Amino acid sequence: MSDYEAEGESIEEVGDLQTVVDDDGLPVADVVVTEVRIVRLADVPWEFVEAENEGDVSLAQWRAGHEAYWESVDYHVDDDTLVVLVWFELGKVHRDWPIPRVPRHAVDVLN
Repeated sequence: MSDYEAEGESIEEVGDLQTVVDDDGLPVADVVVTEVRIVRLADVPWEFVEAENEGDVSLAQWRAGHEAYWESVDYHVDDDTLVVLVWFELGKVHRDWPIPRVPRHAVDVLN
């Protein structure tokens, strides 16, 4: 089952407006989806990893971290697993948000 099926959500579309919430479910900011791609895990491009801005220095490092997370929630992935790559821009900020960086993308398992 994909992240989307598990959460009862549809795949994002360019132009979608989404609200980012904190750990308490309170709105922090709005983001606007600027690009969506569905690719095999093996085909995630460096430009996407770089946009994540989490300090990964290689695709292998990025993939190892994401595989570890997915395995921790009992989801097995391999080269052919489809993932949804979502780029977005920061829109309206509702309140201060103590984070050191503003992410510009998200990734979820599709199949």
